[in-house]
Amino acid sequence: MTTAMLPAETVAPSAESAAFPKKLVVFSMSEYVSAALELARYEQDEDGGIVAEVPGLNGALTQGETYEEARTNLIEVIEEGIAIDLQTGYPIPDLPNMVSVKRHVVERAPPSAESVALEKLVERHRREYDFYIDRAKTDGVRDAKDLPAFPKKLLDFSLEEYVQAALSRIEYERDEDGWIVASVPGLSGAFTQGETYEEARANLAQVIEGHVMIDLQMGWRVQEIPGVEICVGEIGAR
Repeated sequence: MTTAMLPAETVAPSAESAAFPKKLVVFSMSEYVSAALELARYEQDEDGGIVAEVPGLNGALTQGETYEEARTNLIEVIEEGIAIDLQTGYPIPDLPNMVSVKRHVVERAPPSAESVALEKLVERHRREYDFYIDRAKTDGVRDAKDLPAFPKKLLDFSLEEYVQAALSRIEYERDEDGWIVASVPGLSGAFTQGETYEEARANLAQVIEGHVMIDLQMGWRVQEIPGVEICVGEIGAR
């Protein structure tokens, strides 16, 4: 059984910052998870199960029948929490040993076509308006403060499984300068290079992780990969 790691309920991002982020964070998911696992604590509960948690990482708590199962479940919980934070605009929690995790901030240029941005804004507010009209009529709400939060759709999937599934489709070729070029056919932007096959593969894993993180923060569709199930859930807007 896994327990979802929800973002901290401290300072919520504004609707504008969540919809049009000006800065995007990119880092190695595998390095972050490894750093978190170094801090993990395990203990046996009264029923004989193993409880695993990462102290200081909000919601990183789960359990399993064995240490191995608890550790696997903890990885899933950490990944789910990061995916939620990226999609909702919440900051990724820092870890005491985060020095091992390199994070980059990418500046995002404002939309070049105002008509495209306006169309998206109108579409979003139309959906919110329809939602509130329906709830007001159905529940007989007479005061705006009694209306529920507008639900936000979030993607739920294992980032580790996604990256591994992508890497299982990897193709290599050597360029004219002797470099190893690695790519995943059908996965847009999934290509890089290295001096060796191992380096090219490691670089490609980072490229794929970076693309997924940007997609989640921007609200773009995450490209599908055979064998990886991407579910859509809803949580109340904060």
